[in-house]
Parts: sequence; structure tokens; C-alpha cells
Amino acid sequence: MLIKNVSNALLGALLSLIAAYLLIVTFVLQGQISSFGWSLSNAMDIFIGAPIYTLAYSYWILLPIGLLFGLVIPLLVSKKTRREALVYGVVTGIFVGLVFTCVVAYDFAAGTVSSADSHDGGKWWERFWGQFASSVSLTIVYCSLWTSAYAFSKAGGARLDQQTP
Repeated sequence: MLIKNVSNALLGALLSLIAAYLLIVTFVLQGQISSFGWSLSNAMDIFIGAPIYTLAYSYWILLPIGLLFGLVIPLLVSKKTRREALVYGVVTGIFVGLVFTCVVAYDFAAGTVSSADSHDGGKWWERFWGQFASSVSLTIVYCSLWTSAYAFSKAGGARLDQQTP
């Protein structure tokens, strides 16, 4: 049981890093296309540079979230049907998406406010909520897809006809 829990936790950490990489590439690609248009010369930045920099900067939140939910989701859904596991996965994805969006928006707001503006809390909050609003829906949907797929795969396989109403 311990080995299974450890392997689930490590799988959750790995999946969180893979999911974050793909989400970062999506955001960077979206920004590149909206700003400059697609250019093959920026492919190294889009697929390697920006994701590695961002993952190196945000691993402290990605790994604990992945370890925690990699361990907790299988424990929650081990005796649930696949449909119930999907619900657990979506709710978990909403929570993870909100947390991750808050961390990213905080980082964006803290990094873009100059020292002259640091005394003006209004500009900081404006940048925070602007970044939060622009990415929260995509991040929640994306995290919900990953966590619900993981929960679905870890569902215990209880049958609907075996349950009592």
C-alpha cells in the first residue's frame, strides 16, 4: 500500500509538471501570436526557454500540488464509480486552477510594478486582477481536464448496479 501511495504521489507530481509545461506553452504561444504573429525563429523560446524558466520558477508550488493530489485523488475515488470520480476530478481541477492562477497573477503583478508604483496599491491590484481575469477560465478548464482524467483512471470501478439507492 505504501509503494502504491508513493507511486501515485510521484505520478501526480510528474503529471503536474507535464500539464504545467503544456499550459505554459499554450499561454506563450497565444501571447506570441497575438503580439507578433507566428514565427518559427521564436520556437526555441516558446517550447524550451519560457517553459523551462517558468517551471524552474514555479516548481515550489507545482510539485507539492502534484504530490498532494496524486496521493489524495486515488484515495478519494478508489471506491467510487467513474462518473463520481469525474466529479471529484472537476472539483479538484477548479481548486487547483484557482490556486495556480492566483500564484501566476501575483507573480505577474509583483514583477511588473515598478518601485515608483509600489506605494500605489491600486496599480498592483489592477494588474493582479487583470492577469487573473485573463487566465482563470482557461486554467480552470485545463486543470479540470487533467485532474478529472487522472481521477477517472484511478476510479475503483464500482458498478452502478451494485450500489443501493
